[in-house]
Amino acid sequence: MSVVLSMDNNRCLDFRDLIAEVRARYEEITRTSKAEAELLYQTKYRELQACAQLHGNSMKETKVQITQLQQTIKKLQSQIETVKNQNASLQVAIADAEQRGELTLKDAQTKLAELEAALRTAKQDIARLLHDYQELMSVKLSLDVEIATYRRLLEGEECRMSGECASQVTICLLSSSSFPSLRCQLCIHCRQPEPATGNSAEVSGSCLLAVLNARPV
Repeated sequence: MSVVLSMDNNRCLDFRDLIAEVRARYEEITRTSKAEAELLYQTKYRELQACAQLHGNSMKETKVQITQLQQTIKKLQSQIETVKNQNASLQVAIADAEQRGELTLKDAQTKLAELEAALRTAKQDIARLLHDYQELMSVKLSLDVEIATYRRLLEGEECRMSGECASQVTICLLSSSSFPSLRCQLCIHCRQPEPATGNSAEVSGSCLLAVLNARPV
């Protein structure tokens, strides 16, 4: 069995419909892709706007915080400068007070030394004046003794010359060891006093030279 195929090679092919169909398909794909891209773009754009707005608000808050921090830093720097100036003033005041305290202490020590020296000098002067006073008192007592002796001798001489009593006069001299002075007692026979014990010397009423030689020193 044999089959015979015949072809009509003379038929004309029309590509315009095919091209139009392909073009229509591609245009549809393009419109779909464009719509999807537009939708995606709008979505991304809205998301970016929201994000930008969010970041803008955050940036504004950050700027406000930065401004507040800058103001706080300025205040702290001003306070630090004030504290530094106060510290420097206090350091100067402390140094001045220490210097004045040292000067005052030295002055007080100097005055104390002067007062102690003056006190020692005053004690020495008092001791010297006391010694001089004791010597003066001793001299006074000696002079009182001599005056009393001369008075008694003169009274005894007057009594002897008037003949009212005996011509013998007894002088009793007593020395005191407890005080650097002398005391005496006169025994005149015309008045008959009680004789005292001690160193005695009997002289004549008219002999004053013996009394001067025998006076206490």
